[in-house]
Amino acid sequence: MYNLSSLSSLLEKFRHLKNPREERERLVATLTECSGFEIPFETVDLKIDILYINVSGYMKTEIFMRKEMILTTLKEKGFKVGDIR
Repeated sequence: MYNLSSLSSLLEKFRHLKNPREERERLVATLTECSGFEIPFETVDLKIDILYINVSGYMKTEIFMRKEMILTTLKEKGFKVGDIR
C-alpha cells in the first residue's frame, strides 16, 4: 500500500505544469502587443515549437515583417517558439 509521502512526492512532479488555456492567452496577448493589432484567440496554435497563425494576408504580412522581434519577445517571456508560420 502507498503512503501519503509517496503520493505527495508523485504530485510534486506535476506541480510545474501550466494551464494550457492560460499559456495560450498569454501567447495571444504577447502577439497582440508585438504586432499592434488584435489577434483572435482561436487563430493561434503552437505545435512542436512552431507557432501557426491563421489570419488574413495583411495581418500575416505585418507579423512576418516583425518576425524576428516577435520571436525574441516570445523567448524573453518564456515561450519555446522556433518559427512562425
